[in-house]
Amino acid sequence: FSSIMLLHKASRLPFYFFVQSHSSLIHLLFTMPLINFIAMNTGDFLKIKDLSPQLLVTDFHNSITYYQLLGFGISYLYQDFYASITKDGYSINLKLGKPVKEERVNRRKNEDLDIVFAVENIEKLYDVIMEIPVNIIQPLREMPYGREFYLSDPDGYLLGFIESN
Repeated sequence: FSSIMLLHKASRLPFYFFVQSHSSLIHLLFTMPLINFIAMNTGDFLKIKDLSPQLLVTDFHNSITYYQLLGFGISYLYQDFYASITKDGYSINLKLGKPVKEERVNRRKNEDLDIVFAVENIEKLYDVIMEIPVNIIQPLREMPYGREFYLSDPDGYLLGFIESN
């Protein structure tokens, strides 16, 4: 899905349109009376200072322990259902919830990674990972773009570790 935001000329209220493809967007633009709208370019106003994925986890404390094994530290905890963990200035937010089991199964079947970590010294990292109790679903391998391996966390999120050529 892609989205486009248009601003209504009279009310200045934003309207968001979600489209599945470029042809859907073209259809939207040619069939809607766009005379009442002006396009907003959020690129002029949006400055991303940080980006943190949020993962729903079924066992909050087990997930925190898992990511600590990978070297993450706890930045903050909010009660017993939300945490931010960080490593080298990058963070992941963990929220107590229920991941959709079918989505987890399909992502694993298709090797659709949830988070990709660009790393250095991947061979040494892999050797260390082999010594801790984690689920390696793709052993270290050579690919045209570099070397990689995949882990699955306790909730089935796929974590890719990649060192580019």
